[in-house]
Amino acid sequence: MNLTRTLFYFGFLITCSNAISQSNFVKVDSSKFVFDSKQVRFLGANATYLFQQVAYGKHFVIDEVFSDLKKLGVKVVRLAAHYESENFIDAAVIMRNPGEYNEQALRALDYVLMKAKEYNLKLIPILGNNWEHYGGIPQYINWANTKKIGPKEFTHDDFFTNEIIKSWYRQFINMLAERTNTFTFKKYKDNESIFAWELINEPRSSDRSGKIIFDWLNEMSFALKQIDANHLIGSGEEGLDISPNEYSSYEFLYNDRKDLFDGTFGVSFKSNSTIPTLDYTSIRLYPEFWGFTELSGINWINDHLRISMRAKKPLLVGEFG
Repeated sequence: MNLTRTLFYFGFLITCSNAISQSNFVKVDSSKFVFDSKQVRFLGANATYLFQQVAYGKHFVIDEVFSDLKKLGVKVVRLAAHYESENFIDAAVIMRNPGEYNEQALRALDYVLMKAKEYNLKLIPILGNNWEHYGGIPQYINWANTKKIGPKEFTHDDFFTNEIIKSWYRQFINMLAERTNTFTFKKYKDNESIFAWELINEPRSSDRSGKIIFDWLNEMSFALKQIDANHLIGSGEEGLDISPNEYSSYEFLYNDRKDLFDGTFGVSFKSNSTIPTLDYTSIRLYPEFWGFTELSGINWINDHLRISMRAKKPLLVGEFG
């Protein structure tokens, strides 16, 4: 993640507000988020750093952030629920080695979930990152190379295809879903403060067909559903694609950004929207950073909304700025 993207990393999620009850789980009905058979619309915010602050002893930050968000009418908060690193000094690192977890950091995440219930907020925990922020894919690849799990030097795309690396990720999401919160004594998979799981932030690959990421999202969402049938699952993608078909003209409306629609980034929003174990679709929107006009931004949302509605799934704008 470059500096510009880091500055925008804590953007808002989507549109207006309705109260979300903490007594049950949000579901999807066609292209709507629903609770008790009623459509749920909400405003959300990104605060990826929350569990980190608790791990560093700054519990007061959670009250400050949640109190401010509640005043703004925010109902859903998206946050990091992973941190992969070989730094044994950093108290916020969750996974120090594949399968080796730091209980202090996990207890910090427990605390954030407990406080979310207190403030009547729901959370979208992010389970991985394409970028190096909080370790992400670069750390998985570093482990694969230092542990010499294969005969070759591993690169970014191997995260999505190598069976050993995939097993590390599956083991992590299994551990987290099955974890019992040390404050509420409730398993994460049964925790009503979780709105949805996000598999990975902004997945990308060099596969211009989009199949590598499609297969990974299909496999991991299915694996997580087998463990946790209560919560929704999202991909965390940006809205990129392998073909301009069904999108507005990139020459006239998208700043001639052909790369957004020609497979350059190895992701197909259209294909991924058809995965049955992904409950909603996900995009990002950074008009100024992408050189979009206001009209471009509106069309970006409408184009992806149309594809999402065809797939009978709601659309979540997971970051904008």
